[in-house]
Amino acid sequence: MNEPSPFPVAEIATRSSIRKASRLWWLTGVCLVIAAVLVWSSMKPAGIALTISFDDGHGLKVGDKIRHRGIEIGHVVNIRLADDMSGIKVEAILDHDASSVATQGARFWIVRPRIEVSGVSGLDTAVGPKYIRVIPSPQANSGDAIAQRTFRGLASQPADADGEIGGLELVLRAAHRHGIHESAPVTWRGVQVGRVLSTNLSPNSLTVDIRVRIDEGYRRLIRSSSKFWATSGIDIDLGVTGMEVSAESLATIVRGGISVITLDADNTSAVNNGDVFRLLDEGAEEWLKQAPAINLMDFNPVATVPVVATWRESFLGIAREKKSEASAWVTAVNGEAQAIIPVDMLTAPKSAIEESFMAKFQIAKQSAPISIDEPPSRWGGDDSLLAKVPYPSPNPLPGGRVVLAERMRTPTQTEDCFVVRGEAENTTMQWLGRESLSLGDRRWNVAGVELSRSMWHGSPVIAASDQFVIGVLLLDSSGAQVVPLP
Repeated sequence: MNEPSPFPVAEIATRSSIRKASRLWWLTGVCLVIAAVLVWSSMKPAGIALTISFDDGHGLKVGDKIRHRGIEIGHVVNIRLADDMSGIKVEAILDHDASSVATQGARFWIVRPRIEVSGVSGLDTAVGPKYIRVIPSPQANSGDAIAQRTFRGLASQPADADGEIGGLELVLRAAHRHGIHESAPVTWRGVQVGRVLSTNLSPNSLTVDIRVRIDEGYRRLIRSSSKFWATSGIDIDLGVTGMEVSAESLATIVRGGISVITLDADNTSAVNNGDVFRLLDEGAEEWLKQAPAINLMDFNPVATVPVVATWRESFLGIAREKKSEASAWVTAVNGEAQAIIPVDMLTAPKSAIEESFMAKFQIAKQSAPISIDEPPSRWGGDDSLLAKVPYPSPNPLPGGRVVLAERMRTPTQTEDCFVVRGEAENTTMQWLGRESLSLGDRRWNVAGVELSRSMWHGSPVIAASDQFVIGVLLLDSSGAQVVPLP
């Protein structure tokens, strides 16, 4: 009888060659791929390298920023003397997102404190670091833009730094300079409508050529029959009754100034960039009296209707009446007249006594109650700051006009515009240049313009380029904002 063997016998099986490899090699391969990606990322350029030449560094240091429209778009990585010792070379890195700035025609300068009669600028660099500001070329975002990596920086801020792009550029030719300097104002009835860009001798050296730029919003004022004259210095009239001293403004005394008016003429025509006008020594009082009315817009301005909200608040047990004022404008929605109103004019404050809040239109000196939904019907989404309510049809439209959809659009970026209010001949406008607007959270913040809430809150904003309605001006405790149309 055979007894079982005390030793087990192994069964030998052949393993595939793939399994022979340790799983650690797979992990090693993954690590190598990750390392390669990291090395490639570290070798990728951090931005666009620029070299900018300046006559003087004005205290600029490595690490100082390059800014456009108040935000950082690059930084300085090296500063050295030029090879011929005539200036400095600034090497900088521009962010990839701002690559369109590095094109032919861009202008760079070092911002430093400046105190002048016309204003104060650059005070943030008096105690803080200096920085380089840039104005991109007008063709920066077009297909005609030419990439450039080496630039010649400006010695100081250009005269058109605030207006930047747009406007009407003209040449005024005079027998002498009249004490006019760069940045001097160009005024229409005392209101600044442009500025002086530069003064130079004409090609034949017999006259002085003064380059001026008329702001985009006022270029319709200038026609071939326009008259320009110098308003520099002080006029002194000495008579029997005494001495009378007059001047356009303090700025014109120091920097000089130019006035302009357009006369009524049968053969007047539009003007183009580069047209040459004669700069006269003085103007005539008759010109101001006989000048015709010129509409700053192709269309009639949007008319508005006043809106008043009232409520009562309790203070030490005594009810007090409160009031808030704004403007509304009327558009057509599905064939029905709808008024566009700020949402806060249809929402009772938390401090209001219950059921004391009401809002109404002020139409032709009559009141028309506004039917308010709970919550108000918002225009453009649940978080919109604009509401739309039915406009009472028996009442006349403001100024007899309603804004059709064909005259409205949604803007994609800040642009020169007007804010308007009032009816027909009583319409008033306020210019909002793009230099005073900055992008915020779904709105444009307005800076450098004093606006009253009771007068301008809820007023429509009109584009200067095509006179389309592009937004609504709102004012609250945080300041003024333009809410683009949805």
